[in-house]
Amino acid sequence: MIISGGVNIYPREIEDVLVIHPAIDDVAVLGTPDPDMGEKVTAFVQLAPGGSATEAELIDWCRARLSHFKCPREVRFVESLPRLPTGSSSSASSSDQPVAPRPASCAGPARRPSPPVRRPRP
Repeated sequence: MIISGGVNIYPREIEDVLVIHPAIDDVAVLGTPDPDMGEKVTAFVQLAPGGSATEAELIDWCRARLSHFKCPREVRFVESLPRLPTGSSSSASSSDQPVAPRPASCAGPARRPSPPVRRPRP
């Protein structure tokens, strides 16, 4: 899950929209560090053989099908996406940037622990 400006964004929903684009063979969506929003939506795209698309074209494709805040702010084109032996994407290694901890402004207020529940004895 990506938390951008306090909003929860699910990468799978964005991947499902992008993967139906005719020029895309594979895609992974991750949250990358952003100084203003905490994280921004970044799509890592593997183009289909002979396919071509621009960053603006893919962002417009998403804007026609998703809410504005869910659309990628950045699209990075890659030769291939790493896969685990099970076939699922190894999205942790897709980003070429180290993942920074979320800023305190995105963490929300500190919460006190709940008091223990006292159960009556039988």
